[in-house]
Amino acid sequence: MNALNDHRPLIWGLAYRITGSAQDADEISQEALVRAIEHQPAEPRPWLYKVAANLARDQLRRRRRTPYRGPWLPEPIADVETAIARHEVASMALLIAMERLPPTQRAVLVLRDVMELDTAETAAMLGMTEANVRVSHHRARRTLGQVPAPQPGETGALLTALLTAIAAGDVEQICSLLAEDSVSLADADGRVSAQGVPVRGPQRIARLLLGLATPLPGDRFVFISVNGLPALQAERPGASGRAPRQWVFQVLPAPDGRIGQLLSFLHPDKLGHIPTLAPASDEAAPPEASRSRP
Repeated sequence: MNALNDHRPLIWGLAYRITGSAQDADEISQEALVRAIEHQPAEPRPWLYKVAANLARDQLRRRRRTPYRGPWLPEPIADVETAIARHEVASMALLIAMERLPPTQRAVLVLRDVMELDTAETAAMLGMTEANVRVSHHRARRTLGQVPAPQPGETGALLTALLTAIAAGDVEQICSLLAEDSVSLADADGRVSAQGVPVRGPQRIARLLLGLATPLPGDRFVFISVNGLPALQAERPGASGRAPRQWVFQVLPAPDGRIGQLLSFLHPDKLGHIPTLAPASDEAAPPEASRSRP
């Protein structure tokens, strides 16, 4: 079992990239390892890749057939040391972009471009012909185009500037930080109060942010790293009813260097890989975040 467990980070990363769900990746990697124990394959890694890729592809199909209230976002992963050791985290920008792909194209792209398998190996794992793998791979790359690779420094500066403008109530400054085609997405599935549809454009997003920037006693904020980029983690221990108790807020740059996407992760079941904050006395929340609840 120990030898098989050495493969867990790779198959977890494979499943996470295909499904966009850390919960699914946990279950898929565990199921793949259990099956490996039962079958004792001569070459564990390719066998586990095959099982995990097909389980992930099937799970993605089921998830997309399930009704979901409001925008769906990939599950965020906090980049703490243990998480980096266990999981090879994918960028949020890439995971969001891959949501445009059908399940098979997504599985092909991950196996070919991330796991670096050749066409024949990918075909064998997914039960496809090599010709179909080549076509699916080409179509996936064409659909995605050039996915930006935001840098932590750039993203952190934009996030800090936005939080500072929100704290100051400066509509003009907020709008200047947002790209003309910027969009704000909140993933809650109706579990907690949140915007139910994408909000587009600087003026509308600015009004939304300022409308949510009312702190309550006990609110706690801290900067963390999520999927390789800075984010704001917030907790409201005294929340009641449908108000969120915990959320994560992250921005992604647009090609012009301004903010293109504002992401609010609110679904309580999708924050399992985000550690809870330390007690208030031990925190070092950034002052510019003290009024913000995007």
